[in-house]
Amino acid sequence: MKYSNKELLVKVKSIYGIDKVYPECEEGQLLAQLTGKKTFTDDTLGLLKKLGYTFKVGPVSILE
Repeated sequence: MKYSNKELLVKVKSIYGIDKVYPECEEGQLLAQLTGKKTFTDDTLGLLKKLGYTFKVGPVSILE
């Protein structure tokens, strides 16, 4: 699924009460690989925003 080059599709999961932001699109997954993590931290999200990226939260499933 391709989105504009400055919009990243993400999914937010609550793990033990802590929200984790997982990239859902290919570009986001590649950017996460650059950080060596599977999720975007608050610091990473801040840097991506400075680079002009925006984030679209994908559909949430209550079964997860």
